[in-house]
Amino acid sequence: MNIFTKKYFIVLFILPFIGINVIDDNILLSSASKMVVSIIGYLMLFENFNYNKNILNIKLILLVMLYSFIILFSAVINNNITMGMIYTNFVYIGFIIYINYCMKDFKNFINALNILFTLLIIYNLILAIFSQSSYMYIGYQGSQKVFVGTFESRNGISMVMIPAIAFILIRSEYIYEKVRNKDILLCFMVLIIILLSKSSTGFIVGSLLVIYVLLLKKIKINININKLMSIYTIIYTQVVIFRIQETVFRGFIENILQKNVTLTGRTLIWDFIMKIIPNSLIFGYGRNDIIAQNAIIRDVTEAHNGLLEILLCTGIIGLFVFILILLNAFRALNKSNSKISYILSMAIFLYFCIALTESAFTYTKIGFWILIIISSNIEKIIKQKDNLEYQI
Repeated sequence: MNIFTKKYFIVLFILPFIGINVIDDNILLSSASKMVVSIIGYLMLFENFNYNKNILNIKLILLVMLYSFIILFSAVINNNITMGMIYTNFVYIGFIIYINYCMKDFKNFINALNILFTLLIIYNLILAIFSQSSYMYIGYQGSQKVFVGTFESRNGISMVMIPAIAFILIRSEYIYEKVRNKDILLCFMVLIIILLSKSSTGFIVGSLLVIYVLLLKKIKINININKLMSIYTIIYTQVVIFRIQETVFRGFIENILQKNVTLTGRTLIWDFIMKIIPNSLIFGYGRNDIIAQNAIIRDVTEAHNGLLEILLCTGIIGLFVFILILLNAFRALNKSNSKISYILSMAIFLYFCIALTESAFTYTKIGFWILIIISSNIEKIIKQKDNLEYQI
């Protein structure tokens, strides 16, 4: 099985999970390639369970399996389970197991991520400049032209590109122990791509990322995950519950971002979800079309908020297990006093900011899950780094 953790196998295996439209449009190719990777992941689990448990992060794997079980159980009791849902959960758990196994040789893994996402960033920037077919029209009567690149939607860009920069920064710190000029250049490329996609949340988060990288080049920024998530909790309550954007930031949203204070109708969806959640609080409504059925916003089928999406689909039980997954990763980050842990903490915080207005925590958002897997294995990763330095 070790052959499948080689650098170019990792690139090849992650590629179908990113959400690239050319691959996803070929349903047979996409489904078959994902299934192959998933089966390899399960075989790795069975091969090492009895003999090399230290290679596996058993706690993380069990929590993810429990979370998946709750997703499926909620769908069963709400009579909306489908074969597609079963397939998705089976495949993505296998993928998570595979990525988790790759942590045993983190240098090889992070080099693979660097190759994959650097090429993806450069290719999308080339598309943005030279290919008009990589744009689409959205809004009323197709009035707004936005960049979607290799992705199925403009909102998917930020959820891939923000973690991508984090992976590139982590590699530079892991191997070179510094931020390189190449990293800064790629960061600006990502900001340009997000700007062309006209995602307001993505642009704000992307701008924060650029500032962070520029500061990281000059000074140490040692902010742990607990402080960052405390900040996020304040932001979340102010935006989602108290709606500060409708008062304090109205001028900025309407005049600078040229959006409305409902965040393109998102707050209407949030109001609807918070109204119906008490009716099915424990296990939620399953993954159904309750938003679309009530025609809150035309053609919208999701909560456009990561935590509300989980609460809607799996209730407080699902949200509780998801928080356990996060706490498992956060506890590992807090134990590690390394620059890599601080980069991971900032990346997770910025990704959570995207999740304010997007359903960014589903299994298909692999950038987030790879960040969580790396964070959960940070102690093992730092030991590998120390061993490499000792050998040198």
